Amino acid sequence: MPKLKKLRKKSRHKKNWLDKLETEVADSLTAIEKSTATVVKKQKERSELKELAQGTKAQLQALKRLHDNHEGYFQGVKSVLNHKSEFPGILGVVSELIDFDSRHQLALDTALASNAQNLVSKTQDNAKNAIKTLREKNLGRATFLPLDQLRQQVLSTEVKKILKTTSGYLGTASDLVSCSDEVKPAVIHLLGRIIVMDNLDHATQLSRLLEQRHHIVTLDGDYLSPGGQMSGGSHNKNSQSPLLIKKQLEDLTAKSQAFDSQIAEVQSHLQQEITEKQRLEKNSS
Repeated sequence: MPKLKKLRKKSRHKKNWLDKLETEVADSLTAIEKSTATVVKKQKERSELKELAQGTKAQLQALKRLHDNHEGYFQGVKSVLNHKSEFPGILGVVSELIDFDSRHQLALDTALASNAQNLVSKTQDNAKNAIKTLREKNLGRATFLPLDQLRQQVLSTEVKKILKTTSGYLGTASDLVSCSDEVKPAVIHLLGRIIVMDNLDHATQLSRLLEQRHHIVTLDGDYLSPGGQMSGGSHNKNSQSPLLIKKQLEDLTAKSQAFDSQIAEVQSHLQQEITEKQRLEKNSS
């Protein structure tokens, strides 16, 4: 009888050990399944990000080609920019010498219009020599802003006082851009007297208040000129505006860098999961 009890006890211990082993195996298999699912999920996430990144990089490369070849610029401007060594004293084109917030792009496009393609020169002599070269080589025409000759265009004290209490006033167009101190005189010359308003209603109210004597633009790209003329409406989505291309290039570059960071992060997590899965499989064997 004692021997039977001993056998029964031993049998119970063995059963408990087997039950515990089965539980551990089941837990191990569940952990492996979860780890495998996580690996598959991360691999899918990485593939999707890589596909999006490739699309963004393709857009970026196409836009860079447009930018680097100065597509959309007047022939004379393009000639100068593509052969800068032949044009000493030329600092660059206005559109590439300024920086701005993307929400101001339409207003600045309207404010600058073709002046976005003006070339900034250090001196009047630099501009004269560039014009002679363009003419002699039949390379087209360009407009130059010689920094040693430009007059500053600014609003009167009286108008500034009115604008301080005007609803919707955002500043002059020159206030909405940043640039080097060297080219600032050119920016103020072009944009210092152009008023930027938030919308067309406020713009028309201000135009009446100022007796239609000033250039006013809105964030939507509407334009009110001295004398009462108005222009506005929809914008061509395929526009090759230098300012638009510049901003799109910056945005796509930032987007591409963000994708690269996300892919690197997912890759790191994926590698951790693969290592953990391998550890679990080794322990379960």
